[in-house]
Amino acid sequence: MGYSQLSYADQITVADPTAPVISQSGRSSDAHFWAGLFSAVRVNRRLSEHWDAHIDVRHLLTDSLTHNAPTRSGTINMSHGLGVGAGVSYRF
Repeated sequence: MGYSQLSYADQITVADPTAPVISQSGRSSDAHFWAGLFSAVRVNRRLSEHWDAHIDVRHLLTDSLTHNAPTRSGTINMSHGLGVGAGVSYRF
């Protein structure tokens, strides 16, 4: 599960010597909650009786996410990325 937000603000000015200056500004925001599955490979290494270290690589299995605003849109395809995590754990 995740949360994604696209926000933008811009100022556009068109200046032509033969026409009046046209200026426009805009601001917008769009947000989504999303869910998907992931596949992962994890390697654990026992360091001592109580300590372990691990590293994992994850690949998201989710559809593309499209943010729409009045004058802009953006598409995020998170299935084209990999995530890497690492950590240590302690056993009591």
